[in-house]
Amino acid sequence: MPDATGPTKSAHRPSILVTGASGNLGREVVDRLRGRGARVRCLARERPGPRPDVEWAVGDLTDPAVLRAALAGIDAVILIWPLLDSAPARGLVAELAAAAPRVVYVSSTAIDDEAERQSDPIVQVHADMEALLQDAGLHPVVLRSASLHRPESNRTTDHVERLTGRPPRDFATWARDHAPEFD
Repeated sequence: MPDATGPTKSAHRPSILVTGASGNLGREVVDRLRGRGARVRCLARERPGPRPDVEWAVGDLTDPAVLRAALAGIDAVILIWPLLDSAPARGLVAELAAAAPRVVYVSSTAIDDEAERQSDPIVQVHADMEALLQDAGLHPVVLRSASLHRPESNRTTDHVERLTGRPPRDFATWARDHAPEFD
């Protein structure tokens, strides 16, 4: 069985933009992508300490000019939406549609696809973001994560497993399984 944890062997190294790259989840995503040999560009409001293995785009995720520059030459975007409102995402979605990269959106397993409105405002934002991306024709890969908190806190994961009878699929597992698709 081939090693799925090491860098890819293809000649083309995908260029991937990670939004929220300085947050808990974003840092983990960047580390895993770099471990797979991807070229990573990080978009964050402020550049954290020096990191020579990634390229930084610094600015506001809702600023079309910042996005346009960050998306130049990008094959895929890992989109972690940080705001409690999806309205400011309209400009982002327009820029994504113009640049036409592959989009992976980190969403929530709490979304009820049958509900017209979600029961929680944060879950509603995720549902609205999914709809915006779909309506723009982006055909995003939507990763509905059960929990985006620190790994040492697993109450949500335990709760999902009790309700469904199976453990939720976390982002790290998804990234490991799907990283070859970006080659």
